[in-house]
Amino acid sequence: MLINIFIVESDTAMQTQRIQNQTWFVFGGSLLGSIFGLLGTFGWILSTTEHFTEKIASRIERKKNFKERYSKSWKLRSEFGKFNQIYNVSKVAPLETSITVMTSEVK
Repeated sequence: MLINIFIVESDTAMQTQRIQNQTWFVFGGSLLGSIFGLLGTFGWILSTTEHFTEKIASRIERKKNFKERYSKSWKLRSEFGKFNQIYNVSKVAPLETSITVMTSEVK
């Protein structure tokens, strides 16, 4: 029995060689994986920016609502509350009261 063993060193000084056998199935799978990975990344970026914009919009809405409530409460207090007593401001000046009596003559 005669056995011939050939050991060949490659350019990288490794004794074992890796032969890449790439089929269309592996190529298509890697391409689809890359596409879905990129879509996942874009989806994450979009959801993050949407979250931040919603947070900013809600802050602006809260400030707007607060200012509106404050102005309405200030108006109510100025009309009915302590402002009339403190500043002694009346919104409607009283009219002079005069009673006019109409008489009718009977013949």
